[in-house]
Amino acid sequence: MNCWAVTPEIVDACRRVPMSSRGEYELPEAVALALREGATVSAVRMSLPVLDLSTRADVANVASRLAHVEARP
Repeated sequence: MNCWAVTPEIVDACRRVPMSSRGEYELPEAVALALREGATVSAVRMSLPVLDLSTRADVANVASRLAHVEARP
């Protein structure tokens, strides 16, 4: 599971990256675009539990696990 914290350069690249053959705007492609333009990135390997929300079948489990979590701005 990936968790991204992005810089303004990556956000800008997200706005300009072309749609992929899958019909999606791919974040890794935006990062690659920003790297080609001189941005720097860092990766941090972590091992923490995550809530998987990869498919529609995951929605009920995630909703249940978050039901008692208060949203904060």
